[in-house]
Amino acid sequence: ANEVIGYAAIEDITSVVGVEVTLPETVSVTYTNTTKEQKKVTWDTSKLDITKIADYTVKGTVEGTEDEVQVVVHIVLILHQYRLHMQK
Repeated sequence: ANEVIGYAAIEDITSVVGVEVTLPETVSVTYTNTTKEQKKVTWDTSKLDITKIADYTVKGTVEGTEDEVQVVVHIVLILHQYRLHMQK
């Protein structure tokens, strides 16, 4: 049988406080026969508070499975705030 062997890691998302976060709609799935496909993810955003500066781990369920994937969301005051002092 062609089984799921893994899901691609989802890159962290950085968003400005108060701005709606767009989470990826799909995740890349790899099967035992090495084929890949995109599957829809249903995210549980109940613990994501875009009004508070913090790091959140948001979990999602992959369509047609009970498998969980996750993405880390960084809510920041301003984008690139960490890079500004690197350029001197």
